[in-house]
Amino acid sequence: MTAEDNLRGLNYTMLSSLLYKQIELETLQTAIEITEASSSYFDMETKVTDELLNAMETALKGQQISQLQAEFTSTFLLPTGVRPYESVYRGEKFQLKQEPWLKVKKFYLDCGFKLDPSSRLLEDHVSAELIFMSHLIEQKEHDLQCEFYRDHINQWVPQLLVDAKDKTTSCFYTKLIDYAVAFLEVERRKFKLQECNLNIKEGVN
Repeated sequence: MTAEDNLRGLNYTMLSSLLYKQIELETLQTAIEITEASSSYFDMETKVTDELLNAMETALKGQQISQLQAEFTSTFLLPTGVRPYESVYRGEKFQLKQEPWLKVKKFYLDCGFKLDPSSRLLEDHVSAELIFMSHLIEQKEHDLQCEFYRDHINQWVPQLLVDAKDKTTSCFYTKLIDYAVAFLEVERRKFKLQECNLNIKEGVN
């Protein structure tokens, strides 16, 4: 695996972890290491990585883990926050387990990929889709990476991030979302895809 692909995989894993559940100290420390390693590697604005690193280090030094856990719950788990599932964004109704979920499940099955049962995630949760991209990178499946990014991640995750940024009041999550947007833009350009239309569904939250 190339150094670039290794960092790509680490970034997908990091974002998957940070969008999966309430943050923990060890997760934050690992995220700082990955962001530092990526800061001068990818074609992203230095400001984006620097601001995320500052937010991470501030949270670490200020022992703000409990506040970040509460903010994650508010932004990603409560009904007043976002619903981070592809079916909610791309299905006919704002509901879980619609056609997009079935398509994602089939894609995983065709690739021999299984989520960790202990995660209790639906296959089309943003965290699941991001960790799947990391898996495809590890397996050196470039064509499948491009296909999954094009047909799934690029179709809804950018809008999810816009919505989540609108919901959060946390500097940490605001900077994390900015970083995620920038990283996924690097990926979109890598795969030579068109930009996502950020009007997938108005009022999705």
